[in-house]
Amino acid sequence: MNNSHEQIHIHNSHLISTLTARLRHADAIIAEISETGDFQGYSTIDALTGLHSRSWLEQVIERQVQRCAMDGRPICAVIVDIDYFKTFNERYGHTHGDHVLYSVAHTISDNLRPAEIIARCGGDEFAVLLPTVEIEMARRIAERLHAGVMGAVPVMPDGSTIPHPTISIGVAALQPGQTGKQLLAEAGRALSRAKNSGGNCISE
Repeated sequence: MNNSHEQIHIHNSHLISTLTARLRHADAIIAEISETGDFQGYSTIDALTGLHSRSWLEQVIERQVQRCAMDGRPICAVIVDIDYFKTFNERYGHTHGDHVLYSVAHTISDNLRPAEIIARCGGDEFAVLLPTVEIEMARRIAERLHAGVMGAVPVMPDGSTIPHPTISIGVAALQPGQTGKQLLAEAGRALSRAKNSGGNCISE
């Protein structure tokens, strides 16, 4: 086996291990919530990216927030949005746009630990939930996600590559008395500040 094949084998083994761990974590959350009878929406998967949907996240985040609040532990949310994605679609077409969405989704996922929860919120927006993570670490994770996405090169079915649009990221930490929905809204406001600053940046 040459070095190229060895590298591919190592990469595939790492990817399989990461995906397996993430699935085990998601299954554990689903099993826990199903015991309470609150299971509606948990099987919802985004067809394009394979990630969980916003409705799934909105149910998971409330339980995670309650748990962290009871234990006195932090929790943060990160929202990622592709800059000027509508313009990108108009220029390159929706097929290219779909490949970029898939690339962004899986680049983000590849740069997260299994316990960190990711979902597609619809359109060109993704949310990441970071249990037991302080805001300073959440910012570093957001920087890692930004660097990872900007370093990715989406490959089209014909083998060609295309320019990658930039991304903006909003980061927020749970405040006392907040719900999961409010935490996501706060991250959304941080994202808006990043977009209003011209995009391609991170805001808290």
